[in-house]
Amino acid sequence: MNKKEKIKVLLFALLGLLLSVMLVSDSKGVSQAVIACTDVCLNSLIPSLFGYMMLCTLLTQSGLGNLIFMPLWYILRHIIKLDSAMFSVFAMSQIGGYPVGVKLISTLIAQNKKYNEIAESCALFCYNSGPAFIAGVVGFTVYNSFQAGMYVFIACLTANFIIGAFMTFKFKPEKNIKKRAPDLSAATVKKSLMSTGSALLTVCLSMIMFNTVLELIRYLGINLSDGKIVNTVIMSVWEITNIKNSGAALPLPVAAALVSFGGICVIFQVLALSDFKLNALKFTAVRMISAALSGLICFALTCIFGFEPSVSTSGFYAPSVLIDDPLVTICVLSMTVILLSYITPLKRKT
Repeated sequence: MNKKEKIKVLLFALLGLLLSVMLVSDSKGVSQAVIACTDVCLNSLIPSLFGYMMLCTLLTQSGLGNLIFMPLWYILRHIIKLDSAMFSVFAMSQIGGYPVGVKLISTLIAQNKKYNEIAESCALFCYNSGPAFIAGVVGFTVYNSFQAGMYVFIACLTANFIIGAFMTFKFKPEKNIKKRAPDLSAATVKKSLMSTGSALLTVCLSMIMFNTVLELIRYLGINLSDGKIVNTVIMSVWEITNIKNSGAALPLPVAAALVSFGGICVIFQVLALSDFKLNALKFTAVRMISAALSGLICFALTCIFGFEPSVSTSGFYAPSVLIDDPLVTICVLSMTVILLSYITPLKRKT
């Protein structure tokens, strides 16, 4: 072990000791954060995500997704150059929730290793929040407007379509992937059920972990729920559901960009669920590009069709854009770098 590695080990040891002390001293706050996040998972996330994720997994596992999305595939196959099976994954990922896309791509790979060749590229755009979250949480809860939710969803969907067209420009899937007959046996249903349960457990535990970190930041005396736009952005970038908890309604194009990006917690979930090589930095960079596109598209929609925030979202044009404590940025960036730098080597080993 060289000097650099020793310093690295020492720093992580000190970090581990610090976290241990904080977890013990803030045991009540951590417990409340875990309980609150578990409640969200049990009463909101799992009920809204399980049914659709199970259905999508079953459709992909059985091959029926090919048949359902075949008409749309014939229309768009020269723009999104995917074979019918992967195209069905793309279509389902746009309305199923963030982890659905990578989960379905992993399912395809388990059936045919040929999909490994295009899996990483497809994962970059088979990724979107479900319309239930966008309309219910972003639209009604934050902006009290169905129109706002529709603008955000259309912006994210359009951005993914543009990136998908660009990423698949040179794809020739028809020559690489063989078709197979649909299979809806009991074994297929069982496999889909177990796979869905495992994926949802990963999603829920990730949310609990990331919100526990936010509680420790709060314990340090740093208030991120003060209604300031930048703090709202930081919380949402860390874990996207915080977009409704921070006390400020963001400008709608900013909300669209955040939803398109998904947040570090969701990216961690995607990397954890992928059964194929997926470069964390590349994935994050492309999602940042998608976020910028979504923001611009949403801005264009508001300019063309208009959007007036309701009285209940008076924080929409909140003027404060300064971070009072730079420690917030340092903490979030440091933890993000650690997570993204270690998940990729772990994936390569597996």
